[in-house]
Amino acid sequence: MSLQVNTLKAGDEFAANPCAWLVEQARNLKLHYLLAHADDGVIWGKFDDQYNLKLSGEVINAVQVELRAETLQQARIFDKHGELLIWKIANGFSARSVIDAENAEPDCMDENLILWGTKAERHGVFSLLIEGEQGLLHAPPAAVDKGKRLALIVRHYIGYDDENSDDALQKEGQAYVILSRLVDFTQVQGEKE
Repeated sequence: MSLQVNTLKAGDEFAANPCAWLVEQARNLKLHYLLAHADDGVIWGKFDDQYNLKLSGEVINAVQVELRAETLQQARIFDKHGELLIWKIANGFSARSVIDAENAEPDCMDENLILWGTKAERHGVFSLLIEGEQGLLHAPPAAVDKGKRLALIVRHYIGYDDENSDDALQKEGQAYVILSRLVDFTQVQGEKE
């Protein structure tokens, strides 16, 4: 397989200043988007060309959720060529990066996952997406054209059972998903309110 998977230390430095740690990782890995899930909501972010991080809540008051280690469940910084995932464990955080090797075509398939939000309002690099009467809100860093829905492109990396194995359970030669990661945004056809 032509991808690089690495584990990273995400200890006290991350807990002390999650934004600074994520900015450093984004700069090192050349990644540009952030999606974080916290106890109190979803946080979207965008790293500019100098790797300054702008959070959706800094632009749109309706989606203000602070990026804090105490409430963070997981965060992903991602782009077309890779992803860093950090998640909460019992005594801190764990992290791994997945980077597609240059000029290599990994055995994978991409899937579009449509995001919540049938109504969109543009706010700089972010689009405030509103879903139904419940008023579910979030603000990804991507544009949404009229008559379209925003989707995340998710890449699934494929592995295969070893047909030459002595283990009967591994002789099937079947394909399976080894891991998945976020790639980018796309627009798909959809009705808006």
